[in-house]
Amino acid sequence: MTEDATTRALLERAMQQLRTQQIAAATATLQQVLERAPDQPAALQLLGVAAFQSGRGDEAVRLLQRAIAVAPDYLDAHYNLANVFLFQDRLREAEAGFRRVLALNARHFDAQLNLSGTLSRMGRLAEASAACRAALDIDPRNAVAYHNLGQLYREQGQYEAAVHAIEQAVKADPGNAQYRVNLRDTYRRTIPNWHFAMLNDQARNDAFERAIAKAVRGRRLVLDIGTGSGLLAMMAARAGAARVVACEANTPLAQVAARIIARNGYADRITVVAKRSTQLAVGQDLPEPADLLISEILDAGLLGESVIRSFRHACTALITADAAIIPAGATVYGVLIECPDLRRVNPITAISGFDLGEFDIFRNPAAHGQISLAQEPHRVLSEVFELARFDFRQLPNESPARPLTIPATADGTVQAVAFWFDLQLDEATTLSSGPDGHSRHWRQAITFFDRDRPVRRGETLPLTVGHTDSHFFFGWSDA
Repeated sequence: MTEDATTRALLERAMQQLRTQQIAAATATLQQVLERAPDQPAALQLLGVAAFQSGRGDEAVRLLQRAIAVAPDYLDAHYNLANVFLFQDRLREAEAGFRRVLALNARHFDAQLNLSGTLSRMGRLAEASAACRAALDIDPRNAVAYHNLGQLYREQGQYEAAVHAIEQAVKADPGNAQYRVNLRDTYRRTIPNWHFAMLNDQARNDAFERAIAKAVRGRRLVLDIGTGSGLLAMMAARAGAARVVACEANTPLAQVAARIIARNGYADRITVVAKRSTQLAVGQDLPEPADLLISEILDAGLLGESVIRSFRHACTALITADAAIIPAGATVYGVLIECPDLRRVNPITAISGFDLGEFDIFRNPAAHGQISLAQEPHRVLSEVFELARFDFRQLPNESPARPLTIPATADGTVQAVAFWFDLQLDEATTLSSGPDGHSRHWRQAITFFDRDRPVRRGETLPLTVGHTDSHFFFGWSDA
């Protein structure tokens, strides 16, 4: 066998070993190649892949850069190097790497899709959408690209376009449950209908104003996340804040907020930035880290408006270590109930003798609904129990399902969990969305089980509960 044939055979063996996750064996094989030819680019490139798969990212970078130095147009080395940079959160270098790959091969689908993901992580959502559309020009039926494009549209508030893109993802991959959940969630988000009720909740407004008025004294810069109408930002300015940065992801809403703020005489102290808080940067959008964070991005189920993600980012990137946070935390409570009237549309089946099952596409079964326990007919089947506690300065990661043992307090059929929260604005001010609380716009949240469960008083119910960054989920541990 000639030397070239031997090298090719060793490289082929190493690639097969990498495919089957035999990392150590592949590394040894590639070292044999490099003993024969120390600058063999394919061996350096594959050895970089092996180092990356072993968790040695910096070594992978060095090896891949050596391969490129030997063979400047080596496409696979450029692509793998860009992926390592992306994994290491070296986003500018990742972007440059994927663009280099596309300069070498404009039809490289994976590089185009990963470029979109890189730009998204950099907060350049319009560019990320364009890159994702370019990926779909290469592979027009790719479900992942359609889903990613839908998520990008949704983050930019383009809900109709998001629905269309995610529908294409579901069509391309009908068995993907996450695509279906996100499609339903996007349908749900097309019609926000809570702004007016929120503004009309005087208990909520008064509680926030009391907490803000106490906290604003002596603070240099206030950050208001999700300002909406600008109400909380103006409360801070009226209480004496010298400077407020208020961000709002919905651009038309941000424009209206700026006009409201100007009309009320606070334009010289409040700056409205039409961005998500996770896109803000100190030195660009904020002159310095804020020392007071205020926000009310909460829904009836507490988590559905991205409070965890937004506060987690703000605490690490946008505020000082000793900043005050309003609200400071929350405790979530639940109760098991029978609720036959609402059960009829969870899921939607037959109504007035007609099969309306197709309409159920507009209901997201992973999302909670809203209920007023004071008004909706229901039967309480358990005592109130605690679901979770949150400290908004130290927010938890997503919680897997955990077991709870709940005694039944009455005979009936468990159909749902109703839940609510007590919001701790500061050490002295609490606002409850519960049935006995003063706040009214949130009401209570409700999630229906996938099946009814008949119970007798005194029976022990094996409930499971967990949460993602955006919602709580419930089930039966003996299902």
